[in-house]
Amino acid sequence: MCRQTSCCLLLTLWMNLFVAGCAHHSLPLLSSPQEQAEPTEQHESVLLVDLPFYPQTRYHCGPAVMAMLISHYHEPIHPDQIADSLYLPKRKGSYTVEMRAVARQHQLIPYPLSPRSSVRSAQAELSRLKANIKRGQPVVVLQNLRVSFWPKWHYSIVVGFDEAANTVVLTSGNRRVYRVPESLFLSTWEKADYWAMVPLPAQRLPAQLAAPSMVAALEGMVEVGHVSLAETAYKHAIREHPKSVLLHFGAGFLAHQKQQWKRAHDHYHTALSLAPGFTPVLNNLAYIYHEMGEYEQAINVIERALLLEPDNKGLRESYRELKR
Repeated sequence: MCRQTSCCLLLTLWMNLFVAGCAHHSLPLLSSPQEQAEPTEQHESVLLVDLPFYPQTRYHCGPAVMAMLISHYHEPIHPDQIADSLYLPKRKGSYTVEMRAVARQHQLIPYPLSPRSSVRSAQAELSRLKANIKRGQPVVVLQNLRVSFWPKWHYSIVVGFDEAANTVVLTSGNRRVYRVPESLFLSTWEKADYWAMVPLPAQRLPAQLAAPSMVAALEGMVEVGHVSLAETAYKHAIREHPKSVLLHFGAGFLAHQKQQWKRAHDHYHTALSLAPGFTPVLNNLAYIYHEMGEYEQAINVIERALLLEPDNKGLRESYRELKR
């Protein structure tokens, strides 16, 4: 119990620091080959037409939005069936944390549109939004329809865009198709700090999302008991991004939690082949060797990690545990 707790704590702390500090790192976005194509001058126009539609009642934009997306990917569900989980009468609305929680409850992974960052660019956020729409994936956005000091919060679903007309297409309120000037949409979105969510089933992946944010979203699914969904999502993500160190790290850690030592070993080894000096993986791999009865190899691996980071308290604690 003690060894597993220490190992898990090291990963949890590392993930929190890495995701929170991603504004200070140069992290590659996970993009498909199609998304990496050279930009062209041709104006694109995309509209997703197969999304179910539920007109919202007053203050119930959150339940309406989530019911449409759950019904889109799974069995039909009415907003009234999830309103109690989302709508807060005193706030006359729904918090973003509840939006993510309801997505998880209905087996959708609530991926953020972009990594958490202190600085966001309107055009970068718009580019990520469009990349998801081109994948056929509606995006939930939070808007402030008034001003910062007197906000009026509102959830909409982005279902399309028209670059020639400079418009963004929303499903919003009582309108199934609501074309909004791009500048107006960006203004209302900016006042909500560009909050956006891409809820997806395990077989689908968000566009242009940094690996730490993807791993954090999947760890969120594990925490609420959707282990098999997270496992499926990792398989699809690694198939599309086989050289992502963090995806192999996350998949290895999930196997580690399930006591699947061989699978965890293989993912950790792949991660190390891509990033030989990545000490969190070395730490976890040492524990895998210990669980497999290869005690000398476990000490060799943790000593290798300590040579790289001799002042790391977590690694020193792991070394003491493994030597017992």
